[in-house]
Amino acid sequence: MAEPQKTGIKNADELITLAAAFGLTVTVETTDRETLTSYVVRFAIPVPVAYAGTELGRTIAGDTMTLLWTKAKKKGARGCLVDATVWSVVSHRKLRTLREATAAVETLGHNSAKYARDAAPLPEDVVDAPHALYIDGKLRKEGIPAERVRTFVKNRRFNGLVTHQDDDGGIVCDNRRYVPVTTEPAPAEEAPAPAAEERMHVRIANGGSPELLDSRDALDEINHAMMDGKRDVREMSEGRGNARIVYRDQRGTVELRRATAEDIAAYAPAPAPAPVDEKARRWAEGFAAKWWAEQHTGEPTDAALAAVFAHTVKPPKREAYPLIREAITALTPPAAAAPLFAALAAREAADEAADLAPSSLHRLINHMETMPLAAPPALHERLRAARDTAEGAWESLRVAHSLPAKNAARSAAKDAIVRARAAILAVQPHASRMHGTDMPHTADSIRAAVLAYMYVGATPDETDAIESGTAEVRVDCRPDTGTGWMVTARVTAGIRDVGWFLPAHPPIVVKFRRVDGRQSPADNARKVIGSMLRVDVPVKYKDAARH
Repeated sequence: MAEPQKTGIKNADELITLAAAFGLTVTVETTDRETLTSYVVRFAIPVPVAYAGTELGRTIAGDTMTLLWTKAKKKGARGCLVDATVWSVVSHRKLRTLREATAAVETLGHNSAKYARDAAPLPEDVVDAPHALYIDGKLRKEGIPAERVRTFVKNRRFNGLVTHQDDDGGIVCDNRRYVPVTTEPAPAEEAPAPAAEERMHVRIANGGSPELLDSRDALDEINHAMMDGKRDVREMSEGRGNARIVYRDQRGTVELRRATAEDIAAYAPAPAPAPVDEKARRWAEGFAAKWWAEQHTGEPTDAALAAVFAHTVKPPKREAYPLIREAITALTPPAAAAPLFAALAAREAADEAADLAPSSLHRLINHMETMPLAAPPALHERLRAARDTAEGAWESLRVAHSLPAKNAARSAAKDAIVRARAAILAVQPHASRMHGTDMPHTADSIRAAVLAYMYVGATPDETDAIESGTAEVRVDCRPDTGTGWMVTARVTAGIRDVGWFLPAHPPIVVKFRRVDGRQSPADNARKVIGSMLRVDVPVKYKDAARH
């Protein structure tokens, strides 16, 4: 390694020497002026090759430190530290003393050693063959035993120095490269690719089915759990690329380990199916539309498909059932994709129909028409009966003119509303009120919930906004009209688009007492309930008075 450039200022050179000892990248820019000379010294963490191009690699590259030194040209002048700044990808901070600058260099050095140690190859990864040493691309020595190279890798890994193993099995560090030499080298075009088990990991979530993923993604998850995401981790153990992470949220317990050849053979994904032509796809979509038109929300087994399509002009053959099942999944109606939120919308319509207005009762009928898509087949008959009762009551309300007829129609409408509400709760008991544990937490689940919740009565503009808008959670905060110390927060997940907010469910109402009277209700809500909202979308806190 080349000797880093010096400044001639004692304190600056000591920091440069310390950074070089940690293996940091050191650059010095010198500017001569009329009365003084300025030196801009930058320290950076070298990015391991395994992390290049990843989010962690960009984070590592953003962790730098810049110092500005000046020294007058007069005799006996001493160097002066004018400015020192530590940078990261999200912020920066100023350093006021030389002691703080020294501590910052040590922190960078320790982080650099940790990154290098995590990405460095293990001694057992060294190819069991004699090695040739190349320095700056020139052959310098041959016949180096593999055991000596393993000791070299072990020492560099222990010291936290950047070491990389390339695709040919060579060990690369600084300007040196140890290349394994085989007795019968294969031609370049037939060189074997790196073993799959060196590039793959096995991930097991909550004791479920193992799945294969790229080792780079696995290492990213491990490093995120140890650094930026450590607040979400209750317990963690890691060693030699294997880890066990216990998250505090719905992710639960995740185990990551290096994949073996047996793992690759057992858990490798099935090859992608052959592409289906457009004519066959449209043909399958026609049968899928009939399946949902018959409101068959059960499992599309061979027997169920045969029963639904038995009365068609030309029933499909059993060989076409897999293609029809794929079309059924792709054309899943919103109510079937998010049944709870369709039931919540229907229950709200039943509550609004209590005013016995014909328009409100007609809205309830529309919801009851779609509810079988969110229910198992055993409840379809009950839902249809409730819908028919509501239709009869609606017709009676429309045509009733005399007082006895109106009283009878209102009595029938009340009975229809009670039957509809009972049928809805039989499908989804949680639809009696919105629970915080039922709130969708990802962008895709929120979008599906909004589609199901607003499916009945949504305008074309609203449907387009659901597809193009941004998922978020909105928290509207309003203080009470008395002392103002009690705050009512209404939490709603939904889709934000230009001009409106489309909810995915009825608001969840949370009442609490302010913890800081100097701050707004929204800031207090962020402190009190912010940790409870474990969602993967932005959370916006707003004061109701500012809407």
